[in-house]
Amino acid sequence: MTLQKYSVCILVASVLLFGLLLAGCGSKVISVQKATAKKDQTHLIEVLTNAEEDWLIEDAAWGLARVGTAKAVAPLLAILNNTSGSADRRAAAAYALGHIKDPRAVQPLVGALERAGNPEERYWIVVALGAFDDSDAKAALESVCGDADVMVSRAARKGLLRFARGER
Repeated sequence: MTLQKYSVCILVASVLLFGLLLAGCGSKVISVQKATAKKDQTHLIEVLTNAEEDWLIEDAAWGLARVGTAKAVAPLLAILNNTSGSADRRAAAAYALGHIKDPRAVQPLVGALERAGNPEERYWIVVALGAFDDSDAKAALESVCGDADVMVSRAARKGLLRFARGER
């Protein structure tokens, strides 16, 4: 076989393999989107706890932010407290916990804020804490009003303003 034909064969095989990989990813994304639309919290929690891909876990957490109840809190807290996991996973878990507003999440969110080094992670933790009517959440927000990251400090000030107005 000539070099040109060999190169074409390699290219075709690569395209086919890439297509198969995308098809597998696509079906996982679609399953999470369908579960969110159907408010299938059980499937989203299953993805959250069993998936290996960061992006899929993040999508499931974002879905739980829309449809989650107290049942989702424990697996979301497990992700939030997993310091060996990605900051994006923890940020998505924090966001979901802020939407669910279960009071069990306040102390773990405060602890996560103290540990977080990633500005985006800190931002979503601060947004989540801003959803709670809790003195510990308020103290944590006050502690980051002067954060070096402008988005984090702005989110903290907005949370405190909502707290002062009683907007929870």
